[in-house]
This record gives sequence, C-alpha cells and structure tokens, in this order.
Amino acid sequence: MSRGRAGAGATFQVRPTLSGCDKSTPQTPYSSGLLAAMGDGSVRLIGGGIDPARFWACVTPAGGEIAGD
Repeated sequence: MSRGRAGAGATFQVRPTLSGCDKSTPQTPYSSGLLAAMGDGSVRLIGGGIDPARFWACVTPAGGEIAGD
C-alpha cells in the first residue's frame, strides 16, 4: 500500500475535506479514529495517536515490518 503524499510519520486522514482527500492514504469520517476489520472477525478502533511505524507494520504485512505487542 502506498503511504501517499502524507509520507513518513503519517497514518490516516481524519475527516478530510473533499478537496483534501488523498486517495492513496486511508481515511476515516470519525474524529475518534479509524475502524479496522480484523482477521478474526472483530472490529477495532485505531486512534489517531498510533505510532506511524506500528500502523504501517499492521496494514502492510507483506512489507516484513514487526508490529510489536
């Protein structure tokens, strides 16, 4: 997945305006965070304060990064 123009240190866009949407970056309409569907069928809320390295390790498993605990 491309990290888009947001670059290093960016995770996802929170409530972007129509003109501010970056189609190559995940987006959420919720101010509290990004809802993510997990492989076990559960849904989790990822807060905007997540460490960018951890976020990208989770959403790009083929990249070989280690997400941590």
